[in-house]
Amino acid sequence: MVLNAIPGIGPVMLKRLLDHFSEDPWEIIHANPSKLTQIKGIGKKLIQSITETNWMDWLSRETEKLNKMNGCFIDNEEIPSYLKELEDPPAGLYCLGEIPHLPCISIVGTTY
Repeated sequence: MVLNAIPGIGPVMLKRLLDHFSEDPWEIIHANPSKLTQIKGIGKKLIQSITETNWMDWLSRETEKLNKMNGCFIDNEEIPSYLKELEDPPAGLYCLGEIPHLPCISIVGTTY
């Protein structure tokens, strides 16, 4: 959920970050700037977004908001297989209600 919230991390950058840090999101948000500069396309602004935010506080607040709305966050492992077939699959999805096991999904809004 944390990587999904960082401005400037889209599907391509997310893949580069996860590839570089052995698929471990926690390694990414705890990485020092010198390790992050090794990744193609990453700049100072994105490095600041990753390293200067207290992600544990953010995660706690975000989880609390979701719980109040009876929502959840679906990460890459739980994303329906038909969405993983997209050229740039989502890193995660916010969900209210239950996800039907049908070949359909509705996206109500985006962060863009």
